[in-house]
Amino acid sequence: MKKRKEKLSLSADSNQGPHSLGGIDDPMAVLSACLPGLRRQLEQSSLGFSKTDLADRTVRYALSGGEQQFGVARDRYPVHLLCQVGTSWYWVAIIVSFQFKNPSYRLVDAGIIVFEGQGFQQDKVPLLRAEWHCSEEQLRERHAQPHWHVYIPSQATSQRGFDPDRPLEFPSSSPEQMKDGGELEQMKFHFAMSALWQSGNPNAHTFPIESAKSLETWLCGCLGYVVGQLSALSERSLFT
Repeated sequence: MKKRKEKLSLSADSNQGPHSLGGIDDPMAVLSACLPGLRRQLEQSSLGFSKTDLADRTVRYALSGGEQQFGVARDRYPVHLLCQVGTSWYWVAIIVSFQFKNPSYRLVDAGIIVFEGQGFQQDKVPLLRAEWHCSEEQLRERHAQPHWHVYIPSQATSQRGFDPDRPLEFPSSSPEQMKDGGELEQMKFHFAMSALWQSGNPNAHTFPIESAKSLETWLCGCLGYVVGQLSALSERSLFT
């Protein structure tokens, strides 16, 4: 047991260099360390992670549970009730991916997608995506890590914020203008989530995930922040 704890604590501060969590024999050991915080945050004791094998020796784990429903953004994801604000229901999908680099795995990305939709509404609408890409290649890119993306609202979901004195152009939600199996085209700007530009380093907006604890606290911290922001909005639309 002691050896496993030491394995989980590997970080960029030890022998990894400026990289994210690596040297992982079993990705589920990392994810299991995240579950207690996620179960408390979402108030669901049955949460776990389901595995999907992808290309390039990559495995994706999605947060799953007995009370899950589904939402479609880039793919179809299991979603879990995050909060209810007024008459609006908000849901969250959590996805974490690892890539096998012989002889072990390395964490390559973690993501949170926030959806809006009623209890058993099939077409839950994606609103926000928080991402932390942390492969060696991504950490060398100019995009901030971690960062936010904002989904462009469809015309239907924007009607609540319609103001006849301020006409807006809305994107069509026709199949020709959807991509990757259902995701509305979105602004390609990576909104930095953490940045220390005031330190004088112009690249001080890219960070690795250094440990299982860092992953857990980031996921739970993001969820808590989103709930606080949604609560502050009360019943107003995100897009007014």
